Amino acid sequence: MNSGIGDLYDGTTELKDGTSEMRFKTDGMDTEISDQIDEMIESITGGNTEVVSFVSEKNTNVDEVQFVIQTEAIEIEISPSFAVLLTKV
Repeated sequence: MNSGIGDLYDGTTELKDGTSEMRFKTDGMDTEISDQIDEMIESITGGNTEVVSFVSEKNTNVDEVQFVIQTEAIEIEISPSFAVLLTKV
């Protein structure tokens, strides 16, 4: 029985140490994630873009909102043989 109590104590101490380490390593994670999201959005939008809401103030029960992001044109190079195939379709 003494051995079991010792094992329980050791396990509880390890759990306490682990939760303390987790708290220390995740402290400030929410602001770090928020900052990274802001940086990503700024890199996509260019930073000086005013965000405009397209949801009417009359809509008071909005469950979902769809976002549209406009980027520069995406261009691909088509091989000449594929271009010929496209003209035949």
